[in-house]
Amino acid sequence: MSVKFGCCLMLGSFVPQSAGSSTPGAADQVRAGLSALSRAGYDFAEMTVQSLTRLSEEQFAEVRRAIGESALRVPAFNSFIPGSLKLTGPDASESEQDEYLDLALQRVKAVGGELIVFGSGAALCPRRFSGRAGARADQTFSRALRAICRKVRRHNRH
Repeated sequence: MSVKFGCCLMLGSFVPQSAGSSTPGAADQVRAGLSALSRAGYDFAEMTVQSLTRLSEEQFAEVRRAIGESALRVPAFNSFIPGSLKLTGPDASESEQDEYLDLALQRVKAVGGELIVFGSGAALCPRRFSGRAGARADQTFSRALRAICRKVRRHNRH
């Protein structure tokens, strides 16, 4: 096995902005970022899942095209669950989780994603729980993880 060298491409972070110029769209930022990483010798790029889920359908189609046109692949994604989508606690909503997961997994797969890193700290536990509340948080987190695993398996079959 050989080691691959990649870099996270955050929308807006790799594109230098000129004074007085308009901010480039997401697809232009992705193109510029992938080009810069390719010139620098990276083997692949990584993006955040949320950089895809925050886009309109039209913007996503443009970003998908930009990724498809690049020689550099984007197989890895991080920042899976936004902090605003709670997986535990009284604000956890199974229907909101379900809706977000469908969108996130569809879009990651559509751009060739193969790996999602979970590590979504703010979504995990909005505050420290103890006693019964802690046991309930553990249960809701376990339920959310099982639902995520089922969704991933379902999306992998399609």
